[in-house]
Amino acid sequence: MSSQASTTKKRLKPTTAAIEEAVRKVIAGHQSINKTALVFGISRAYLAKIVKKAKATDKEYMHRPNISNKRILSKTQEDLLVSYLKTASKICHGLTKKQTKELAFQ
Repeated sequence: MSSQASTTKKRLKPTTAAIEEAVRKVIAGHQSINKTALVFGISRAYLAKIVKKAKATDKEYMHRPNISNKRILSKTQEDLLVSYLKTASKICHGLTKKQTKELAFQ
């Protein structure tokens, strides 16, 4: 078996300015979603979703990604849970994945 190096490129996260410029170009009709996505290195599906959202508003689109909505625990709750799990692990009382989920839910 020969080992081949992977030729796939990892997509870099585009900047907010690049996303806003891409949306402006698509809405103005200068380029298609597919071509713009290739030029700016943005996923076609993601760009299409953003363009659809931008067309629904009357204002100029400003990209504000909302990544904090996926947080379940607050930062202090998460720190407490991490501290507890590390302490439990040190005294050879590690918790299973299921037990950890139940503890977090409480």
